[in-house]
Amino acid sequence: MLLSHKLYFKTSKKLITFFKFGLVGALTAIIYFLIMLLLNNIFRVYYIIALSIAYLISTTFHYYANKNFTFKSINGGYFQVIKYLVMWIINYLITLLIVSYCVEKLNLMPFLGVCFSVLVTVGIGFTLSKLWVFK
Repeated sequence: MLLSHKLYFKTSKKLITFFKFGLVGALTAIIYFLIMLLLNNIFRVYYIIALSIAYLISTTFHYYANKNFTFKSINGGYFQVIKYLVMWIINYLITLLIVSYCVEKLNLMPFLGVCFSVLVTVGIGFTLSKLWVFK
């Protein structure tokens, strides 16, 4: 009985963490998409520059929200920031590749490329955040 209770608690805790990560991710995506649309579609900023600005602002929010809300990571300091930056660079490069391919080769709007890139980078971001950055 005690073992099943521990297993239930551990599973519940993982689900709550995943839900919080999803919530932060949704808010991050809203920030990201709004900035991207505003810069690229309204102010006609070149899509790579718009993507880069939107990515920087939204992932800064993402870092602090996950650090303080999702994973409640109080330790880590400088080394944690470095690990997050490594994850950030990986996901940013993947995003640039996907969006550039969508725009240059498939003749899609940059916003669609951003949407596709989010589908790829969410899994990478969760895995690296949970197992490495905020551990």
